[in-house]
Amino acid sequence: MTCEVLIVGAGPAGTVAARLLALAGIKVVLVDRVNIEQQKIGESLPGAARPMLERLGLVSWVEKSSSIVNKGNLSCWGGTQLVATDFIRDPYGCGWHLDRQQFDQNLRDAAEDAGALMINGRISSVVENSDGIQAKVGDQSITAQWVIDASGNSRFVASMFGVSKHRDVPLFTLYTWCKNSTVDTRSVVEAVPTGWWYTAGLPDEQRVLAFFSLPEQIKILRDKDNFISALKETIHIANWCPAAGISSSPLQVTEATGSYLDKVFGARWLAVGSAALSFEPLSSQGIYNAIYTGLRGAEAVKAALIDNDRSLLIQYGERIKSIRAAYNIAISGYYQQEQRWPEQPFWIEHQKERL
Repeated sequence: MTCEVLIVGAGPAGTVAARLLALAGIKVVLVDRVNIEQQKIGESLPGAARPMLERLGLVSWVEKSSSIVNKGNLSCWGGTQLVATDFIRDPYGCGWHLDRQQFDQNLRDAAEDAGALMINGRISSVVENSDGIQAKVGDQSITAQWVIDASGNSRFVASMFGVSKHRDVPLFTLYTWCKNSTVDTRSVVEAVPTGWWYTAGLPDEQRVLAFFSLPEQIKILRDKDNFISALKETIHIANWCPAAGISSSPLQVTEATGSYLDKVFGARWLAVGSAALSFEPLSSQGIYNAIYTGLRGAEAVKAALIDNDRSLLIQYGERIKSIRAAYNIAISGYYQQEQRWPEQPFWIEHQKERL
Protein backbone atom coordinates (compact mmCIF):
# COMPACT_ATOMS: atom_id res chain seq x y z
CA MET A 1 0.00 0.00 0.00
CA THR A 2 1.23 3.50 -0.77
CA CYS A 3 0.08 6.87 0.52
CA GLU A 4 1.39 10.37 0.96
CA VAL A 5 0.93 10.59 4.74
CA LEU A 6 0.77 7.74 7.23
CA ILE A 7 -0.72 8.65 10.62
CA VAL A 8 -0.02 6.35 13.56
CA GLY A 9 -2.77 6.75 16.13
CA ALA A 10 -6.47 7.50 15.65
CA GLY A 11 -7.23 9.57 18.72
CA PRO A 12 -8.31 13.23 18.43
CA ALA A 13 -4.87 14.48 17.29
CA GLY A 14 -4.45 11.85 14.58
CA THR A 15 -7.99 12.10 13.26
CA VAL A 16 -7.93 15.91 13.13
CA ALA A 17 -4.65 15.76 11.19
CA ALA A 18 -6.10 13.10 8.88
CA ARG A 19 -9.22 15.14 8.16
CA LEU A 20 -7.32 18.34 7.34
CA LEU A 21 -4.91 16.55 5.01
CA ALA A 22 -7.62 14.47 3.33
CA LEU A 23 -9.73 17.58 2.71
CA ALA A 24 -6.68 19.03 0.92
CA GLY A 25 -6.68 16.05 -1.45
CA ILE A 26 -3.73 14.29 0.18
CA LYS A 27 -3.85 10.48 0.35
CA VAL A 28 -3.87 9.60 4.05
CA VAL A 29 -3.75 6.25 5.82
CA LEU A 30 -4.70 6.24 9.50
CA VAL A 31 -3.62 3.22 11.57
CA ASP A 32 -4.60 2.28 15.10
CA ARG A 33 -5.76 -0.69 17.13
CA VAL A 34 -9.23 0.54 18.08
CA ASN A 35 -11.33 -1.02 20.81
CA ILE A 36 -14.73 0.69 20.71
CA GLU A 37 -15.83 -1.11 23.88
CA GLN A 38 -13.08 0.31 26.09
CA GLN A 39 -14.10 3.28 28.23
CA LYS A 40 -11.62 6.15 28.28
CA ILE A 41 -11.04 8.87 30.83
CA GLY A 42 -10.52 12.41 29.57
CA GLU A 43 -13.84 14.01 28.72
CA SER A 44 -13.58 17.81 29.00
CA LEU A 45 -13.31 20.05 25.94
CA PRO A 46 -13.22 23.85 26.52
CA GLY A 47 -15.20 26.30 24.47
CA ALA A 48 -11.91 27.71 23.13
CA ALA A 49 -11.80 24.70 20.78
CA ARG A 50 -14.91 25.85 18.91
CA PRO A 51 -13.10 28.02 16.27
CA MET A 52 -10.86 25.09 15.32
CA LEU A 53 -13.79 22.70 15.17
CA GLU A 54 -15.70 25.14 12.97
CA ARG A 55 -12.74 25.50 10.61
CA LEU A 56 -12.53 21.72 10.23
CA GLY A 57 -16.28 21.26 9.92
CA LEU A 58 -16.32 19.20 13.12
CA VAL A 59 -18.86 21.01 15.31
CA SER A 60 -21.73 18.80 14.13
CA TRP A 61 -19.59 15.69 14.69
CA VAL A 62 -18.90 16.79 18.28
CA GLU A 63 -22.57 17.53 18.88
CA LYS A 64 -23.40 13.98 17.72
CA SER A 65 -21.14 12.62 20.47
CA SER A 66 -23.91 12.74 23.10
CA SER A 67 -22.05 15.72 24.56
CA ILE A 68 -23.50 17.87 27.33
CA VAL A 69 -22.71 21.51 28.05
CA ASN A 70 -20.09 22.15 30.74
CA LYS A 71 -21.12 25.45 32.34
CA GLY A 72 -18.14 25.81 34.66
CA ASN A 73 -15.78 24.40 37.26
CA LEU A 74 -15.78 24.18 41.04
CA SER A 75 -12.53 23.92 42.97
CA CYS A 76 -11.62 23.37 46.61
CA TRP A 77 -7.98 24.37 46.43
CA GLY A 78 -5.94 26.34 48.94
CA GLY A 79 -8.87 26.40 51.37
CA THR A 80 -12.00 24.52 52.36
CA GLN A 81 -14.56 26.44 50.31
CA LEU A 82 -15.66 25.64 46.77
CA VAL A 83 -14.81 28.41 44.32
CA ALA A 84 -16.82 28.60 41.10
CA THR A 85 -15.57 29.53 37.63
CA ASP A 86 -18.51 30.32 35.36
CA PHE A 87 -17.86 29.66 31.65
CA ILE A 88 -20.71 31.93 30.59
CA ARG A 89 -18.21 34.79 30.95
CA ASP A 90 -15.73 33.05 28.66
CA PRO A 91 -15.58 34.74 25.21
CA TYR A 92 -15.80 31.28 23.60
CA GLY A 93 -18.75 30.21 25.71
CA CYS A 94 -19.31 26.97 27.56
CA GLY A 95 -17.34 23.81 26.88
CA TRP A 96 -18.47 20.21 26.66
CA HIS A 97 -18.39 17.03 28.70
CA LEU A 98 -18.10 14.20 26.20
CA ASP A 99 -18.93 10.58 25.80
CA ARG A 100 -15.28 9.97 25.03
CA GLN A 101 -15.77 6.68 23.19
CA GLN A 102 -18.42 8.21 20.94
CA PHE A 103 -16.40 11.40 20.45
CA ASP A 104 -13.30 9.51 19.31
CA GLN A 105 -15.36 7.32 17.00
CA ASN A 106 -17.10 10.34 15.46
CA LEU A 107 -13.73 11.97 14.76
CA ARG A 108 -12.58 8.76 13.05
CA ASP A 109 -15.79 8.82 11.00
CA ALA A 110 -15.15 12.47 10.11
CA ALA A 111 -11.62 11.64 8.92
CA GLU A 112 -12.95 8.80 6.75
CA ASP A 113 -15.74 11.05 5.49
CA ALA A 114 -13.03 13.45 4.25
CA GLY A 115 -11.27 10.62 2.39
CA ALA A 116 -8.77 9.15 4.86
CA LEU A 117 -8.37 5.36 4.91
CA MET A 118 -8.65 3.82 8.37
CA ILE A 119 -6.85 0.55 9.13
CA ASN A 120 -7.63 -1.17 12.43
CA GLY A 121 -4.25 -2.68 13.25
CA ARG A 122 -0.99 -2.14 15.09
CA ILE A 123 2.16 -0.68 13.57
CA SER A 124 5.10 -2.99 14.21
CA SER A 125 7.90 -0.99 12.57
CA VAL A 126 8.63 2.37 10.97
CA VAL A 127 11.86 3.14 9.12
CA GLU A 128 13.04 5.93 6.86
CA ASN A 129 14.93 5.18 3.65
CA SER A 130 15.57 6.70 0.24
CA ASP A 131 12.01 5.91 -0.85
CA GLY A 132 10.46 7.67 2.14
CA ILE A 133 8.78 5.96 5.08
CA GLN A 134 8.33 2.18 5.24
CA ALA A 135 5.96 0.76 7.84
CA LYS A 136 4.55 -2.64 8.70
CA VAL A 137 1.01 -3.35 9.93
CA GLY A 138 0.75 -7.06 10.53
CA ASP A 139 1.77 -8.66 7.21
CA GLN A 140 1.03 -5.49 5.26
CA SER A 141 3.68 -2.99 4.13
CA ILE A 142 2.89 0.71 3.78
CA THR A 143 5.06 3.20 1.89
CA ALA A 144 4.54 6.88 2.65
CA GLN A 145 6.27 10.18 2.05
CA TRP A 146 5.55 11.39 5.60
CA VAL A 147 4.55 9.84 8.91
CA ILE A 148 2.74 11.62 11.72
CA ASP A 149 3.18 10.25 15.23
CA ALA A 150 -0.19 10.51 16.98
CA SER A 151 0.41 7.42 19.12
CA GLY A 152 0.00 9.20 22.45
CA ASN A 153 2.40 8.63 25.32
CA SER A 154 3.83 5.52 23.67
CA ARG A 155 5.42 7.85 21.06
CA PHE A 156 6.00 4.85 18.83
CA VAL A 157 7.33 6.69 15.79
CA ALA A 158 9.55 9.07 17.76
CA SER A 159 11.02 6.13 19.67
CA MET A 160 11.73 4.31 16.38
CA PHE A 161 13.73 7.35 15.30
CA GLY A 162 15.63 7.54 18.61
CA VAL A 163 14.08 10.76 19.91
CA SER A 164 14.34 11.21 23.69
CA LYS A 165 11.42 12.12 25.92
CA HIS A 166 11.32 13.94 29.24
CA ARG A 167 8.88 13.31 32.09
CA ASP A 168 7.61 15.46 34.93
CA VAL A 169 7.03 14.29 38.50
CA PRO A 170 5.11 10.98 38.38
CA LEU A 171 1.34 11.34 38.57
CA PHE A 172 -1.05 8.40 38.43
CA THR A 173 -4.82 8.29 38.51
CA LEU A 174 -7.23 5.79 40.00
CA TYR A 175 -10.65 6.20 38.41
CA THR A 176 -14.12 4.76 37.98
CA TRP A 177 -17.58 5.63 36.70
CA CYS A 178 -20.90 5.67 38.50
CA LYS A 179 -24.49 6.83 38.09
CA ASN A 180 -24.92 10.60 38.29
CA SER A 181 -27.39 11.55 41.03
CA THR A 182 -27.37 15.34 40.60
CA VAL A 183 -28.32 17.82 37.90
CA ASP A 184 -25.07 19.73 38.51
CA THR A 185 -22.62 18.37 35.92
CA ARG A 186 -19.84 20.92 36.42
CA SER A 187 -16.26 19.72 36.91
CA VAL A 188 -15.24 19.56 40.57
CA VAL A 189 -11.66 19.46 41.88
CA GLU A 190 -10.67 19.03 45.52
CA ALA A 191 -7.16 19.01 46.97
CA VAL A 192 -6.37 16.62 49.83
CA PRO A 193 -3.12 15.91 51.72
CA THR A 194 -2.12 13.01 49.44
CA GLY A 195 -3.19 14.44 46.05
CA TRP A 196 -6.42 15.66 44.49
CA TRP A 197 -9.85 14.39 43.46
CA TYR A 198 -11.88 15.12 40.35
CA THR A 199 -15.44 14.42 39.29
CA ALA A 200 -17.75 15.57 36.50
CA GLY A 201 -21.16 14.73 35.14
CA LEU A 202 -21.13 12.96 31.79
CA PRO A 203 -23.69 12.13 29.10
CA ASP A 204 -26.25 9.37 29.73
CA GLU A 205 -26.46 10.29 33.41
CA GLN A 206 -22.98 8.95 34.12
CA ARG A 207 -20.30 10.46 36.35
CA VAL A 208 -16.53 10.04 36.37
CA LEU A 209 -14.59 9.96 39.63
CA ALA A 210 -10.79 10.10 39.75
CA PHE A 211 -8.05 10.43 42.35
CA PHE A 212 -4.59 11.69 41.36
CA SER A 213 -1.48 11.00 43.42
CA LEU A 214 2.02 9.56 43.54
CA PRO A 215 2.37 5.85 42.63
CA GLU A 216 2.80 4.74 46.25
CA GLN A 217 -0.53 6.22 47.33
CA ILE A 218 -2.33 4.84 44.28
CA LYS A 219 -1.16 1.35 45.24
CA ILE A 220 -2.75 1.75 48.67
CA LEU A 221 -6.07 3.01 47.31
CA ARG A 222 -6.37 0.28 44.66
CA ASP A 223 -8.01 -1.63 47.48
CA LYS A 224 -11.69 -0.64 47.10
CA ASP A 225 -12.21 -0.31 50.87
CA ASN A 226 -9.27 2.09 51.13
CA PHE A 227 -10.54 4.04 48.13
CA ILE A 228 -14.00 4.45 49.63
CA SER A 229 -12.54 5.42 53.02
CA ALA A 230 -10.45 8.14 51.36
CA LEU A 231 -13.49 9.35 49.40
CA LYS A 232 -15.52 9.69 52.60
CA GLU A 233 -12.80 11.94 54.04
CA THR A 234 -13.26 14.55 51.31
CA ILE A 235 -15.14 17.72 52.15
CA HIS A 236 -17.06 18.06 48.89
CA ILE A 237 -16.38 15.27 46.37
CA ALA A 238 -18.27 12.70 48.44
CA ASN A 239 -21.41 14.81 48.04
CA TRP A 240 -21.31 14.24 44.27
CA CYS A 241 -20.12 10.63 44.51
CA PRO A 242 -21.70 8.78 47.44
CA ALA A 243 -19.78 5.66 48.41
CA ALA A 244 -22.83 3.47 47.77
CA GLY A 245 -22.82 4.56 44.13
CA ILE A 246 -19.30 3.31 43.45
CA SER A 247 -19.14 0.24 45.63
CA SER A 248 -19.69 -2.10 42.68
CA SER A 249 -17.74 -0.11 40.07
CA PRO A 250 -14.29 -1.46 39.13
CA LEU A 251 -11.28 0.78 39.74
CA GLN A 252 -8.83 1.40 36.90
CA VAL A 253 -5.33 2.88 36.91
CA THR A 254 -3.50 4.92 34.32
CA GLU A 255 -0.50 7.21 34.26
CA ALA A 256 -1.16 10.95 33.97
CA THR A 257 2.41 12.27 34.11
CA GLY A 258 3.18 15.27 31.91
CA SER A 259 5.95 14.71 29.36
CA TYR A 260 7.44 16.01 26.12
CA LEU A 261 9.85 15.15 23.30
CA ASP A 262 13.31 16.59 22.68
CA LYS A 263 12.15 17.48 19.16
CA VAL A 264 8.78 17.12 17.47
CA PHE A 265 9.70 16.79 13.79
CA GLY A 266 12.39 15.45 11.51
CA ALA A 267 13.08 15.05 7.80
CA ARG A 268 9.88 13.06 7.15
CA TRP A 269 8.08 12.80 10.47
CA LEU A 270 6.19 14.97 12.94
CA ALA A 271 4.55 14.37 16.34
CA VAL A 272 1.13 15.69 17.41
CA GLY A 273 -1.04 15.44 20.51
CA SER A 274 0.37 13.65 23.55
CA ALA A 275 3.12 12.21 21.37
CA ALA A 276 4.52 15.75 21.07
CA LEU A 277 3.76 16.87 24.61
CA SER A 278 1.28 15.73 27.23
CA PHE A 279 -0.26 17.68 30.08
CA GLU A 280 -1.38 16.40 33.41
CA PRO A 281 -5.19 16.48 33.78
CA LEU A 282 -5.20 19.43 36.19
CA SER A 283 -4.73 21.63 33.12
CA SER A 284 -7.94 20.31 31.46
CA GLN A 285 -6.19 20.92 28.14
CA GLY A 286 -5.54 17.38 26.88
CA ILE A 287 -8.19 17.17 24.14
CA TYR A 288 -7.75 20.83 23.23
CA ASN A 289 -4.00 20.25 22.81
CA ALA A 290 -4.70 17.20 20.65
CA ILE A 291 -6.97 19.17 18.31
CA TYR A 292 -4.64 22.19 18.17
CA THR A 293 -1.46 20.24 17.48
CA GLY A 294 -3.26 17.91 15.06
CA LEU A 295 -4.38 20.98 13.09
CA ARG A 296 -1.09 22.88 13.17
CA GLY A 297 1.03 19.80 12.63
CA ALA A 298 -1.02 18.78 9.59
CA GLU A 299 -0.68 22.29 8.17
CA ALA A 300 3.10 22.03 8.50
CA VAL A 301 3.21 18.60 6.82
CA LYS A 302 0.91 19.82 4.05
CA ALA A 303 3.20 22.78 3.30
CA ALA A 304 6.30 20.56 3.27
CA LEU A 305 4.62 17.94 1.10
CA ILE A 306 2.90 20.15 -1.47
CA ASP A 307 5.10 23.27 -1.59
CA ASN A 308 8.40 21.88 -0.26
CA ASP A 309 8.12 24.62 2.36
CA ARG A 310 9.53 23.57 5.73
CA SER A 311 9.09 26.94 7.42
CA LEU A 312 5.85 25.84 9.10
CA LEU A 313 7.66 22.84 10.56
CA ILE A 314 10.12 25.17 12.27
CA GLN A 315 7.27 27.38 13.47
CA TYR A 316 5.45 24.33 14.77
CA GLY A 317 8.50 23.19 16.75
CA GLU A 318 8.89 26.64 18.31
CA ARG A 319 5.21 26.78 19.10
CA ILE A 320 5.37 23.46 20.95
CA LYS A 321 8.26 24.81 23.04
CA SER A 322 6.28 27.96 23.90
CA ILE A 323 3.21 25.89 24.84
CA ARG A 324 5.35 23.76 27.13
CA ALA A 325 6.81 26.89 28.78
CA ALA A 326 3.37 28.44 29.30
CA TYR A 327 2.05 25.15 30.68
CA ASN A 328 4.92 24.97 33.18
CA ILE A 329 4.15 28.45 34.48
CA ALA A 330 0.42 27.81 34.74
CA ILE A 331 0.55 24.37 36.36
CA SER A 332 3.33 25.36 38.77
CA GLY A 333 1.37 28.43 39.82
CA TYR A 334 -1.73 26.36 40.45
CA TYR A 335 0.13 23.85 42.62
CA GLN A 336 1.77 26.69 44.55
CA GLN A 337 -1.67 28.01 45.51
CA GLU A 338 -2.15 25.00 47.78
CA GLN A 339 -0.06 25.57 50.95
CA ARG A 340 -2.01 23.60 53.56
CA TRP A 341 0.21 20.50 53.56
CA PRO A 342 3.82 21.64 52.93
CA GLU A 343 5.29 18.49 54.52
CA GLN A 344 3.26 15.98 52.52
CA PRO A 345 5.29 14.07 49.86
CA PHE A 346 2.77 14.74 47.08
CA TRP A 347 2.88 18.50 47.52
CA ILE A 348 6.64 18.59 48.04
CA GLU A 349 7.13 16.81 44.72
CA HIS A 350 4.57 18.74 42.69
CA GLN A 351 5.61 22.15 43.98
CA LYS A 352 9.18 21.69 42.77
CA GLU A 353 10.39 23.83 39.87
CA ARG A 354 9.55 22.28 36.48
CA LEU A 355 12.05 22.21 33.64
